[in-house]
Amino acid sequence: MLTLYEKKERSIEEYFSSRAPGFLLVLNSVSQRLYGIPYSTLLLRSPSAAYKVVRKLYNRQIDIAARLLVAVPLVYASGENIAGDTVSRVLELIKEGNDKEALHIVGLSPQSVKAAGDVGFEKKMFKEILSCAIEIEKLAAEVYVKLAEHFEEPISSAFRYISIESSAHAHIYKKIYQLLYGNGGSFICSRSSSVLFINRLKEIIKLLSSKQEANKGMLVDKLRLLASMENDIDAEYFMALVSPLLSRVLQEPHRSIYEPLLEAIARDEEDHKRIVSNIITVLTKDD
Repeated sequence: MLTLYEKKERSIEEYFSSRAPGFLLVLNSVSQRLYGIPYSTLLLRSPSAAYKVVRKLYNRQIDIAARLLVAVPLVYASGENIAGDTVSRVLELIKEGNDKEALHIVGLSPQSVKAAGDVGFEKKMFKEILSCAIEIEKLAAEVYVKLAEHFEEPISSAFRYISIESSAHAHIYKKIYQLLYGNGGSFICSRSSSVLFINRLKEIIKLLSSKQEANKGMLVDKLRLLASMENDIDAEYFMALVSPLLSRVLQEPHRSIYEPLLEAIARDEEDHKRIVSNIITVLTKDD
């Protein structure tokens, strides 16, 4: 049977998993480095320390970032309405460093946290990110090629374009991986949200490869999944997490070459998201 603390921690992880999975990976990275514990654990022990993690990442947008990444998940875990005034009240308490009152809403008491961290955490985290990215991009490229076979122009060309770029992304990720970790071994992705996408992409490939005729409704449903995947690998995710990690684990001249390439990939993902969204709009406008 879960304790109250475990229930609240699971609720916070559920919030991020369903609404901002990319952000949780970013926050976990910094939380582990600064305090040696995952972000959801840190938030329930000391909201003010969690606020410091968010400020370190998003100092220029601290007000909105703190609201969405500190106060809202805490209120969400309490079961109260996240659209109400409670979020603003909790955020003010956190800014004041009043962990006791901020945690009162979820029925918990603050716990001390100490500066710690695993010095090798960034490299481990980056290895997992690359492993997931390689697998997702390879499968996405295959899915888009197969989708192109089910549509006429210009949608067919749009899908083939995304497929080509996805293959290029996978190639770049693989080269960075090999540079950092060598050519041996397989790419093991254990990030829960990424594994979910990987399994669904494999299912789509299997479906599109079968002789079963795909109807428009089914294809649109699969496109919505792809749109959500592109959203998970968005510009904010890469700019906030991958680029800083890259500067820590890569040496020159590789860093100067790969860093702008990763930034270009982030922009590509934004384009893919917009293209897929436009295609969905076109396909469903008469429904």
